[in-house]
Amino acid sequence: MLHLTNMRRSKLYKRILLNNAVKEYAEKYQFRGTRAEQDFFVLLDAEHHDELFYVVPCQWNRQLCHFKAGFNTIVYNSYHQCSKPIYAYHGNCHSKMPTMDDPYQFQE
Repeated sequence: MLHLTNMRRSKLYKRILLNNAVKEYAEKYQFRGTRAEQDFFVLLDAEHHDELFYVVPCQWNRQLCHFKAGFNTIVYNSYHQCSKPIYAYHGNCHSKMPTMDDPYQFQE
């Protein structure tokens, strides 16, 4: 989650924006993004600019996509096993979302 107050006050953030430093980050990581502003913030995070972000518990961004489950089970499980209650589901990868008729379809 973006820490907007810190972003507004940050000299580093202003320097990144004014000097187009994100282009350097993209070259460094050989990154070819497709998600516009999401890509920008992914690159900032990759450079460990932690003061610009809040870390929220997985209950606030419960990932439903199982596309990468077989690539790295340890990492996958760390992002997909959240304790209850879940506050916000992330319905990426054409995932089926909980509904009012079936709110518990994702119980584990």
